[in-house]
Amino acid sequence: SNLVIRFTERVSGFDEALIDIYFDGSGPPTQAPSSLCNAGESSLELSITTDYYSSDTSWTLTYDVSSETIGSGSGYAPNTNYVYSFCITRGAPFTFNIFDTYGDGLCCLYGKGSYIGKVDSEVVFDGAS
Repeated sequence: SNLVIRFTERVSGFDEALIDIYFDGSGPPTQAPSSLCNAGESSLELSITTDYYSSDTSWTLTYDVSSETIGSGSGYAPNTNYVYSFCITRGAPFTFNIFDTYGDGLCCLYGKGSYIGKVDSEVVFDGAS
């Protein structure tokens, strides 16, 4: 796989750019291919776009019943889009938590940060604050 870095937009008010980083020559993934998930599983795609102060941002994704961690992340570059794909147990409740240690949110004072989660291509959560 190739590492691809794509310029998305210049962030107004800063000498920064919003970029996508991903592997593969075909562009940012749109969903976890169903062939990667086993029977009884759904694909979950999580996309996080950081703001200018990305070091404030972290997240966790856990199953509600078992408290098992599905995924987590921190230590991001500013104004960058990250896309994660997971196979999760179909129908199992889960919780996505996103944290901003400074408390000013992902949007809009210092960039256009946001997040979106899709299960089997359907948006199940999103936000920007």
